[in-house]
Amino acid sequence: MTKAAQTAQPDMTPRRDSSQTEDAQADEAALVVLKFSSSVLRRRRDLPRAVGEIYRYVRRGVKVVATVAALDEETERLRAEAAGVGRGLDSPHSAGLVALGETRAAYALALACDHSGVAARVVEGKELGLSADGSFDDARLVGVDLQNLEAALARADVVIAPGYVAVDGDGRPALLGRGGADLTATALAAALGIGEATFLTDVGGLFDRDPLTPERVWRPEAKRFSRVTWGEVGELAGDPIQAKALGYAEAHGVKLSLRAPGADAGTLVGPEGAPPRTHARPQPTRVGVAGLGVVGEGAALRLVDDPQRYALVATLVSDGAKKRHRQIDPSRIETNLEAFLDAGLDVVVDAMSDGEAGRRLAATALARGVSVVTANKQAICDDLPELSALARDNGAHLAYAPTVGGGAPMLETARRAAARGVISEIIAVLNGTVNFILSEVCNGARFVDALKAAQEAGFAEADPSADLSGEDARAKGKILAFDAFGADPARVTTDIEALDGPKADGIAGSGGTWRQVARITPAEGGGAHVAVRYARVDDDPFLAGLVGEENALRATTPEGVLACRGRGAGRAPTVESALADLGDIVRARAAGAAADAR
Repeated sequence: MTKAAQTAQPDMTPRRDSSQTEDAQADEAALVVLKFSSSVLRRRRDLPRAVGEIYRYVRRGVKVVATVAALDEETERLRAEAAGVGRGLDSPHSAGLVALGETRAAYALALACDHSGVAARVVEGKELGLSADGSFDDARLVGVDLQNLEAALARADVVIAPGYVAVDGDGRPALLGRGGADLTATALAAALGIGEATFLTDVGGLFDRDPLTPERVWRPEAKRFSRVTWGEVGELAGDPIQAKALGYAEAHGVKLSLRAPGADAGTLVGPEGAPPRTHARPQPTRVGVAGLGVVGEGAALRLVDDPQRYALVATLVSDGAKKRHRQIDPSRIETNLEAFLDAGLDVVVDAMSDGEAGRRLAATALARGVSVVTANKQAICDDLPELSALARDNGAHLAYAPTVGGGAPMLETARRAAARGVISEIIAVLNGTVNFILSEVCNGARFVDALKAAQEAGFAEADPSADLSGEDARAKGKILAFDAFGADPARVTTDIEALDGPKADGIAGSGGTWRQVARITPAEGGGAHVAVRYARVDDDPFLAGLVGEENALRATTPEGVLACRGRGAGRAPTVESALADLGDIVRARAAGAAADAR
């Protein structure tokens, strides 16, 4: 990989390379257990941020076990419902009713993951394999059977587990007591052998006093512990972690990492402690969004809904008179590039459809030291070396995962594959819109109807020529070649096959399963070749199994094959990818600032 390619993204390499693999010799997938506290996943409107935290790991090839508690104070409502029937809360059957809150929360999070293109499965409380004895509403955990959980992890990147719920000796639901989701996450981390569970909290750790006033204002005098022992947690203010979970963690040597969503640093609960230090709450990152179309508006609304981490300080549009979403401040809408960049931005998110305008924006922002996240593939595909050099020379970051694959982490997978050794070839389905159309016509739809359905679903633009001509796949192939092989875009040759009505009708009439398949290979002299052809893939289960707008990538290296798949078109997956890039940049900036302070 070229130096330019290496510096184009913040380094977010996981502790252990992993991804969905297709050979028996591949490394076992890295794994993390996340427990979402009620302070960060309290209401259904918090679900997108939880998905963002999950996708932060998935895009790096790390599988996730996510543990959740009930949402929207549903536990209390269910307890009140149980109290009004028969023996009420004195009946062991009340545990089954109350446990529905966690089950509903788990499925709500799975729905939110699916919306953003993240493959997730739910293992319900009775199937999770936690066995308990004692009181049915404050039971003692006595065993963990991972059979169902491991089977689910073999089929999906994310497994969502309801917290708080176990099964007694008679196979009936038993509750693990107040804060029982803490114990669920701790026990799963211990049984899975990863030795650590991550607890996500709004304040991002443990403090010597409550860091928030009753009015939710930060106390600047609050000191955060970087490390604290299991036994010391109980002496701190409040009730941060369930006592049974702490005892289980100490007995099984499980460390508990408490941090805020999107952050790296927090408090590590384990065998060692350290004095607390004053901790200034990070200021929100100042972000500007260019383009308020389908993707840009989606990104802007996610930023507005997360004011603790982000401040949407400016938007750039071509038509300032057009009515915008009510949550987007009209006073922050600009039509002039210089005025937009003069808003004091830390990062720009480019969701414009105009390639030349996007390239000008990226170059100007990076020259000013403003980092850029772009979903505008035409803006960068021919100029990645120059734009990467601008980022490097001006202390900025250039991130562009949304340009390829949407919710499928294709660039991230290609980078991990390149880190293992020279990639011999990449086989990919790069265009979600075309894959959707092919799926429809192969199922009997007429080409014109399939195209209309893709447009109505938000996968295809009103002018679908970039998708149908193969120009979209060409641009994505050049970006992949840069990241996978360090190929200079000027030395990338392309052979692209277009799609039209007669060709689609011919494909439909031939039977079988067809895909628009890209083959990307390195070439001598620092170049690469991108061939995009329509091919029947009945004998390739990985490609044949794609559904609708899904994309997929398979990279072959001397150490085996790395692969990924996911939704390659649509608002939610592309926004998720953009926010993941933005989170990487925020963490890289914070790490740089901390290094400078030392």
